[in-house]
Amino acid sequence: MSVDLLDGFDPTSPEAQRDLAAMCEALWATSSPMNSAEKVAGARPDCTMHTLRRFVLSRTPLGQFPINSTEFMAELVSLLRTDIYERTAVGFHDSAAHQRALPRHDQLSFLLVRMHSKIAAANGEMLGTPAAMRHYMTKWKSWFDSLPRQLNAQSTVLSHGFVTCRSWEFYPTLQAFLAGVIRSLIFTPLVCLGAIFYIVRDIAICYAALLSVCCMLTVTMGLLHLFDLPLGPIESLALAVVIGVSVDYLIHLAFAYKNSLMGERYYKSRAAVLARSSSIASAALTTLCSVLPLLGSQLLPLRQFGIIFTIVTIISFWFAFGFFNALMMILGPLGTRANGAPEDTAAGTHATLSDDLLIQAAQNEVADEVAWELETEKARGDHITLFA
Repeated sequence: MSVDLLDGFDPTSPEAQRDLAAMCEALWATSSPMNSAEKVAGARPDCTMHTLRRFVLSRTPLGQFPINSTEFMAELVSLLRTDIYERTAVGFHDSAAHQRALPRHDQLSFLLVRMHSKIAAANGEMLGTPAAMRHYMTKWKSWFDSLPRQLNAQSTVLSHGFVTCRSWEFYPTLQAFLAGVIRSLIFTPLVCLGAIFYIVRDIAICYAALLSVCCMLTVTMGLLHLFDLPLGPIESLALAVVIGVSVDYLIHLAFAYKNSLMGERYYKSRAAVLARSSSIASAALTTLCSVLPLLGSQLLPLRQFGIIFTIVTIISFWFAFGFFNALMMILGPLGTRANGAPEDTAAGTHATLSDDLLIQAAQNEVADEVAWELETEKARGDHITLFA
């Protein structure tokens, strides 16, 4: 192993030793961002300069700290030979330097202090809370950058230090990923709007579908907040899939509504539901059956994906029938294939229009029969109620 040197890093001077020891004290102060559980005496993480001071003072009654610059490396090497843990906290430019009789001070590469994060970081859990992660990173870095001023540092040793965490290394990638997801959430509805317009060729239906998709996303985000699910990479990826799933259900109803030959909004919407409800219900059921097993997964990302996709499927199904279809009943266009087609003198076109008129008449006749049956049932109900 070879470790690159930090330019100008030299902890051997008495001033640098005092500053590093003061940094250890500052870590345990109440104002530091360190985990409060580690600030309690007996649970504090080892800090190399404090360990070295205890080591030097315990060897001889005349031991003193700070150590003379010429004796610093000899004392540090003696500590590393007796303390296995400190070997992992001290780095040399040459990995075998601490095994030599007396390595040079310019071979010392870093001094490391290991601590536990306040936010769970195992298995990438911190990546699931990017806002808290960004706040925690900013708090640590601003605190450490202000240390030389707070401690009235007499050396430049602290200016060569930095704070890091393995989870923080993925933060730029996470930021880029979330930015891409946000862009997809903006542009995907527009692309879906264009796809729906290409199929149904009606602006009003397209805007109704877009409004439904926006409402689905709003309700989904609200439920995620209620279930205390943060908007991490898994959740963002699932939300990007939401739009595709929701539009799939809407486009069935939109196409059936547009191609219905009924003349009234109520009957056009009712015909669309009767024509497409079975296929939409089957699609929703198969989707739920495929994602429900993920709810019992031991891996957190898979379980979160299963929860989100279950919520999305239920919301999409409900909005397709309960919101979009109701919107079509109130504000849907009244144009049909028969009355919306341009005039044409060709025999084939006249034949198609004639067939459409016959189909529409048959559908209107059935609708009238259904309406009559409903009125009859209502009258029967009123009659029974009067004599109850």
